[in-house]
Amino acid sequence: MKRLYVAPATRGLGLGRHLVVAAVEAAADLGFDVLRLETYAGHMPAAVALYRELDFRVTEPYHSVVGVDGC
Repeated sequence: MKRLYVAPATRGLGLGRHLVVAAVEAAADLGFDVLRLETYAGHMPAAVALYRELDFRVTEPYHSVVGVDGC
């Protein structure tokens, strides 16, 4: 999962959570048992908190940024 974005004017409405849950459900429906995402953790504390609430966990980077696994 990459490039999940919620416009600043609509943040705080639960849209990010809805998008992440929809992505997790879509991945599961497609037969994936792992969903990997990458984010700039130091610049997106609210996003990282959301991912942790949804049971994603920090993993070793698989590119140049921190990876987070879950599903």
